[in-house]
Amino acid sequence: MDTDRLTKLTALRQRGLITEAEYEDQKRRLLKPRRPRTRWTGWWWKVPALLFLVWLFWPRAATGFPPCTASVARELVRRAIEEGPASRLTRMKLLSLDEIEEVSYDAKAPERYCTAIATLNAGERSITWRLYQRGGNLLINVSGL
Repeated sequence: MDTDRLTKLTALRQRGLITEAEYEDQKRRLLKPRRPRTRWTGWWWKVPALLFLVWLFWPRAATGFPPCTASVARELVRRAIEEGPASRLTRMKLLSLDEIEEVSYDAKAPERYCTAIATLNAGERSITWRLYQRGGNLLINVSGL
């Protein structure tokens, strides 16, 4: 096939339709060795890769507002107690959270009020917390410390 093209290219040069420089350039391109195609040169792997990246970075919908007894809620209460401003002075640690009850829940807000008995290194206290969502963040306000 390349010999046929080279013959046509030579005929064009002899008729004067292309210059000597164009002839040499085209001849060099025709005679240049071609690299064999590797397995990654096609488009077939790009579609699954694109779908995977879309799935990976697609924002996840919330799976629901956590109840008072959920581990997420317990962890937020622990952080609020141990890392809050009052804790810096008194070094409070949450040892256990017992008798957790839901006081109210508003699905439209979403917002949940809960009570529990918190066993701290400073003794037991009855606490109340408000679990609410702003934007994509889950926030908490703990009172009764």
